[in-house]
Amino acid sequence: MRLIARYLLFLCLPLAIIMSISLCLHKKPEHPTLHPASKKPDQFMIGVTATKFGETGALHSRLTSPDIRHYPQDNTALVLQPNITVFQDTSPPWHITAKRAQASHGLQVIHLYDNVKMHQAAGADNQETTLLTQAMTFYPDRRFAETQKPVTLLQPHNRVDTVGMEVNMADGWVKLLSQARGVYSPENP
Repeated sequence: MRLIARYLLFLCLPLAIIMSISLCLHKKPEHPTLHPASKKPDQFMIGVTATKFGETGALHSRLTSPDIRHYPQDNTALVLQPNITVFQDTSPPWHITAKRAQASHGLQVIHLYDNVKMHQAAGADNQETTLLTQAMTFYPDRRFAETQKPVTLLQPHNRVDTVGMEVNMADGWVKLLSQARGVYSPENP
């Protein structure tokens, strides 16, 4: 009987280790796979420029992309190389770029992935600001963006690394959520 128990132990232990390693290697990706091959687009657009105007006719935002594909299964759109401009009333516009994005509910929510960059040129009331991260969610109607991922904020003579961020472009503020560490390098005389 003991011989059978030892035999089962030596047989089951390597099998359990192999299964554990297999599960670890097949972890869920950090961000969702954007439209696996089993999903087929029902519409596509090439060389897209979509401009939105506010109630008074002023520019609100603009999205450009070389390729957008709509998927009816979940009513989302895959946007390649999105380039978004968010216009402001009294300050320079914000420019948001990434390698790809997934838009849902029309363009009400845009999830940006891979080398996400937000940039605002210097204006009368703001310094030039660049924000870099790997994933971000942007809400165009609210002019609001957020992420829980690591972010680097760059301004002249300043660098801040943080985890998580909120940007309210309408009200002109950036909120760093946790683990913020900064470096200030004064101008050379």
